[in-house]
Amino acid sequence: MSLESRTPAGGSAADGWKGLRLFNLYRAVVAGLFLVVAFLGGAPAGVGETHPVVFAVGAGLWFLLAIGFGFGIDRRWLAFGAQVHLHTLADILFISVLSHASGGLSSGIGTLLVTSVAFASLLRPGRRALFHAAVATIALLLETGWSWLNEIGGATEFSHAGMLGAALFATALLAHVLHHRLQASEALAEERGARLDDLAALNARIVEQVDTGVVAIDREGRIVATNSLARQLLDLGPLPAAVALRRVAPPLAEALGRWRVEGGRDFSLPRPSSPNTLDLRFAPLEESADGAVLAFLQDSSERLERIQDEKLRAMGRLTGSIAHEVRNPVGAIGHAAQLLQESPSLGEEEQKFVAIIRRNVERLDGLVDSTLALSRRKLPRGEVVPLAGFLEDFRRESLFGSGLPEDALRVRVTPPDLQVTVDPEHLHQVLSILRDNALENASDLRDSHLRLHASRPGGDGAVLEVIDNGRGVDPAVADKIFEPFFTTRGAGTGLGLFIARELCQANRCEIDYRPVPAGGACFQIRFPAPAPVETQGTAEP
Repeated sequence: MSLESRTPAGGSAADGWKGLRLFNLYRAVVAGLFLVVAFLGGAPAGVGETHPVVFAVGAGLWFLLAIGFGFGIDRRWLAFGAQVHLHTLADILFISVLSHASGGLSSGIGTLLVTSVAFASLLRPGRRALFHAAVATIALLLETGWSWLNEIGGATEFSHAGMLGAALFATALLAHVLHHRLQASEALAEERGARLDDLAALNARIVEQVDTGVVAIDREGRIVATNSLARQLLDLGPLPAAVALRRVAPPLAEALGRWRVEGGRDFSLPRPSSPNTLDLRFAPLEESADGAVLAFLQDSSERLERIQDEKLRAMGRLTGSIAHEVRNPVGAIGHAAQLLQESPSLGEEEQKFVAIIRRNVERLDGLVDSTLALSRRKLPRGEVVPLAGFLEDFRRESLFGSGLPEDALRVRVTPPDLQVTVDPEHLHQVLSILRDNALENASDLRDSHLRLHASRPGGDGAVLEVIDNGRGVDPAVADKIFEPFFTTRGAGTGLGLFIARELCQANRCEIDYRPVPAGGACFQIRFPAPAPVETQGTAEP
């Protein structure tokens, strides 16, 4: 490897020019001190005494040259290497002149060459550094020889010059070794820095992609980092660096204070600009309770939705398996009962028992059908549904072939352009369950009527009321009607209203029962504000 190096010891052009500027500042300070000593006196013995005028002129020119070098550095008049070379040669010249004007090496001024050669060697190591050491050594020997010829110094000055020259070469070589070690250390630091930057970028990308809001908070309660989901959940825009948590999110700061005092537990926060709440969990990054922490935020509705999806899948697998296992023996019993009922040898009493068997088989078969419908149900596919047209189509479908009069089912939508976001198949199934439930509980089908009233009572949501004039629901069991397999009719499966509630919850709707003072039942379906719902496929059987 060549000893020549074209890269400053700092490893970059900016560091090299900074080092050269520091080198020139040192030169200006030393020259200025010599200039002050030349005019004001007070110098150590021997400094400037041999040739005072030469010493004063040399110090002044050196100082002026340092000022000129400063402008050259700022304006980049010459290339970096050329300026280092010029500065060093100027130092060698003026230090030699000042040393000669002070009586030679005995004044100690010549030792300043070591500093100049060291600076130059660090800025431009290699052959140039050795060249500077050689020029400085030659200058020392010439100055010593000139002084000896003029009988200013003795012959021992040559040994001093030789030792100082050896020190200059040693300094240059040492600077060369130090330079390469600095380069190796810097390369390693850059490599590790690049790896750390890549790792930090990877971590930031991972944190940005997670479906949980993340806020990093230091021990002073300042936000160090956030992902976009956290800013969205907290209704925050772009944040300045190290902003105080209490200033931008006071509820989160208050929860953090309680967590530091009470220990590890989860919290619930109101979500800004939303009726939903936020699930909040803290994780310490340091051992101390008051150290840096990570705050994890999640919309509670999303958590409930995932729970609902998991529940639907689990229930689908369970009910599907049970239904398949039950259907075959139930079908065999029903077929055997039918064959037995057709036998002419059965008496009237036996026929009644067979009829009981067939009715219960039909009931079990209906229970299996409902269970399979629940297990095979699709997860919601949200669409914006105009209620007026949808309910009118449902009305015509319900009346067709039913034998009911036209006014048995009426629709009223206020305002007429009212829309909701829901899976239309799910809404149709819910309304069918409520319609059939109303007709089955009617005292007299000829006088029964069903009313579908949709309105927007306030806000952006909507309410659909399904009102009948049947027997209503006993207040003692009103809180149980949505439970699975609960029924007040012997022939019922007890799954209709349960399926209706599950379908509503899957579409982020709510269904409730309200008694009607004049008699009958009212089921209210409350819809959220219209918003697209992501298609999620189908549930597992």
